[in-house]
Amino acid sequence: MFKSRTTRAICIIMVLFMAPVAMTGCIGSFAAWHKVKDFNEQASESKWVQELLFLVLHIIPVYGIAYFIDILIINSIEFWTGENPMMSAQTIVGEDGAVTTITPVGETTLEVTIVTPDGNERSFQLERGDKTVTAYDADGNVMARAAMNGTKGELVPAGE
Repeated sequence: MFKSRTTRAICIIMVLFMAPVAMTGCIGSFAAWHKVKDFNEQASESKWVQELLFLVLHIIPVYGIAYFIDILIINSIEFWTGENPMMSAQTIVGEDGAVTTITPVGETTLEVTIVTPDGNERSFQLERGDKTVTAYDADGNVMARAAMNGTKGELVPAGE
């Protein structure tokens, strides 16, 4: 079937590159691609500068390389280990100037820290359960729990 050594080598290389994708069976979060996209969006407030940078990052295939790395390496690692090697703390700046930092603590837990413009800081943890998400204060007390009962979601305050 494969008479040429080159054809055989190309087929083997293609199978090796596609095996991780075929074996994972999950889409993944595409963290590397999203980091490039976030960089592009935060580079400037001007939509024209963002568009120009978007085109440059496609011409010099930065988006393509990030996507390729996600497909072959990062998403496969995420599937097999349950953790994304690119996942790290994320910082969000609100319109009011409050800075929120979200840091993964474990497989099902996030540490959230909010610093208001006047310097007040508040931290809490979010823990994902089977059909719930629970918010804990810094002392480990339950602040609130969101639960999914059938097709209806409900928010349960701390005292209940």
